[in-house]
Amino acid sequence: MALIVVSVIGAAALAVLSKRGWRSVVLSERTREAALWVALAAPFAVLAIGADLLLRFPRDINVPAPWSVLFYPTMGFVVEGVFHALPLALLALPFGASLRTSWIWLAPVALIEPVFQVREAFADSRISALEGFVFLQVLAINIVELHVFRRHGFLSAWSFRLSYYLLWHVAWGHLRLL
Repeated sequence: MALIVVSVIGAAALAVLSKRGWRSVVLSERTREAALWVALAAPFAVLAIGADLLLRFPRDINVPAPWSVLFYPTMGFVVEGVFHALPLALLALPFGASLRTSWIWLAPVALIEPVFQVREAFADSRISALEGFVFLQVLAINIVELHVFRRHGFLSAWSFRLSYYLLWHVAWGHLRLL
């Protein structure tokens, strides 16, 4: 049921963004751009793996195979809809086309997910090295992802997110859960 609600909200948000000049659901015809999203996501995955080796993420941060293959594409869709498309659409309603041309609008949207990820640490006023890493990593991913969304559309941004999830959560997650 939640996925249906997110889908409807996401579709409405993409419709608003499309009317405001965003390339809402464009996916490049060039197949080689798919490799670009993996290449762009790879350094983020390598950093996450390094942080895992150094700081040790909790075991339950990864969903085990075979469920991970269904879970992470779905979560990427939810993240793009709830943390990116919806806030951008809400900003686009009063601010219109200027939203597409300025980073000023993307910065607060880029902060939503990292704040959500470490909200308990903020509430406790204690941020561990791991939580600090997660905050900065997710913020950096969101900045890149929102740029991809702005330039190439929703599906390309989702593809970038999915590439990161496949490398970090699915491939590395499988190895670390063995």
